[in-house]
Amino acid sequence: MKKLLFAIIGSFLILTYPVFVFSDSDNIQCKEGFVLIFKINGNDACVKPTSVYPLLQRGWASHELTDTVEISIDVASWFIKSNPTFAFDGMEESLNIQINSVRESFPEQYVIEAEFSNRHGGYGDREDKFLTQAITPHSMNLVVSSGNVVSAIIDDEWDELNQKLWDAHDLPDVDTTVTQNSDVALGGDLLVQTSIVNYDGTSGFIAHPSESGNYPGVIMIHEWWGLNDNIKDMATELASHGFVVLAVDLFGGEVAYDANKAMELVGSFEKNIAIANMNLGTDFLTKNYNVEKIGSIGWCFGGGQSLNLALNNENMDATVIYYGQLTSEQDQLSSIDWPILGIFAELDQGISPDIVKEFESALNNLEIPNEIIIYPGVDHAFANPTGARFAPIESADAWDKTLNFLESNLK
Repeated sequence: MKKLLFAIIGSFLILTYPVFVFSDSDNIQCKEGFVLIFKINGNDACVKPTSVYPLLQRGWASHELTDTVEISIDVASWFIKSNPTFAFDGMEESLNIQINSVRESFPEQYVIEAEFSNRHGGYGDREDKFLTQAITPHSMNLVVSSGNVVSAIIDDEWDELNQKLWDAHDLPDVDTTVTQNSDVALGGDLLVQTSIVNYDGTSGFIAHPSESGNYPGVIMIHEWWGLNDNIKDMATELASHGFVVLAVDLFGGEVAYDANKAMELVGSFEKNIAIANMNLGTDFLTKNYNVEKIGSIGWCFGGGQSLNLALNNENMDATVIYYGQLTSEQDQLSSIDWPILGIFAELDQGISPDIVKEFESALNNLEIPNEIIIYPGVDHAFANPTGARFAPIESADAWDKTLNFLESNLK
């Protein structure tokens, strides 16, 4: 009976996990598409990369002897050479692949960079036509997990997995029929007045409590969709908690409702003009509303601009960044001497947890007060109810933390 049971289990394993078993591993060479593992029973085997982690997890293969790093590099190499955007000139030495980092999990996620040291190697359309005009043929950043490539971006421009142009803020189009941020945020106790204001050749949306008083100011920066009704509602919501909020317009009045238009607006955006705009906004609040302290907040594109304002205005008192572009250059960050709140997403591949941790480490090294939160299981733009990635529980928690942060640092 036992022999029959072992025979059945053995047959099942062979059918489930394609393997080639060897008794001596000294000269084993697996054919392309298979990798070498070391089994607990003493035999070695060539298996498909996707079979490695199930075998490890079930205790049939040795963690200590199975080289998952080398396996991940092999997987990345095969992926690069077999996909349609790749044109390989046969010079193996021109392709360099290395592990940049490992994300702790089971299975591990290996962040891999592949680049060409020879200008004759690169990416093309598989018909020997290099895409040098559309995509500069220099490098590919990959993430390998469980023997699979789960992300592959060429030069921060081309998504090789999905065969389309890539952007860190590649989000679904806006659905104007769904709930807006202000509908899911808890309203404050104060009535609010709003209007469009003009200052030094530009315009913005102002929201402030109707009741007279001394309130701190906040510069609010829109997402890549522009200064739309959603941001205006958020400015009104924040003002109801006792703030004078100026929602700046960095796109000159234009608003996007689809990703193509948003990408066009970001593409024509000029950083220096935006910084000047935000600085003029802080001056406007100081002169016209007698604010003594000023903070900033932005989401996505606006999160990056919130940090840019902090790097280019030494008179700020608080900075809030929702999954915005970061820098870890301590020479740049050293000018900041006020608290920073950072809200990020674990699944964000553009502003990844590794990038966030580098940013946090730089702030800590400079002794800049900070609270950095990476919400697990959510993706970029999780706080935007108009998109498919909206996470209501995490969004509500992030907003509560935002209010507490601004209250404690500006009032």
